[in-house]
Amino acid sequence: TDKMSDGLTLDQSSFDVSLGGGPLAATTDYVVNPNPDGATFTLTLTDTALGKVGTRAGESLVVKFSATVDDDVTYAKDETNTAHLTYSENSANDDTVTTKDDTVTAKFYGVTFTKVGLSDGELAALPNATFQLKNSDGTTIDELTTSAGGVVMFDGLAEGTYTIHE
Repeated sequence: TDKMSDGLTLDQSSFDVSLGGGPLAATTDYVVNPNPDGATFTLTLTDTALGKVGTRAGESLVVKFSATVDDDVTYAKDETNTAHLTYSENSANDDTVTTKDDTVTAKFYGVTFTKVGLSDGELAALPNATFQLKNSDGTTIDELTTSAGGVVMFDGLAEGTYTIHE
């Protein structure tokens, strides 16, 4: 079971599950059940996958997925993703073991500014100015155009160094 904070939205099509480096197939080997809250999901291995696991003791089971930073993100606040594993050591009974929660934390940031210029000797907002946001490698990661009020907002940024080019 995995629970993401309010600022993250699960991409349900992004799951990549593997056992010992070999891929497991969605629906055949595992099923993802998102909860109605949109922040929690459960990944269940099918009997087919459990048969594979049983013959490959000691190999890693890896679950990867993506989440998108959404409008509920709180900037410069910890956004968390917490997961735990529940499993049975003996399929002949209902005894289960649940691991302790493992939590990953990230912070997201944003920058908002207004493009202005002189119009009839007065400072005025300038719409339709285009800006590129570049990461520390100089790669453009976003491009936005100012609103009618001259405002542009780059949000959902991870901690790092960025430059903005007009």
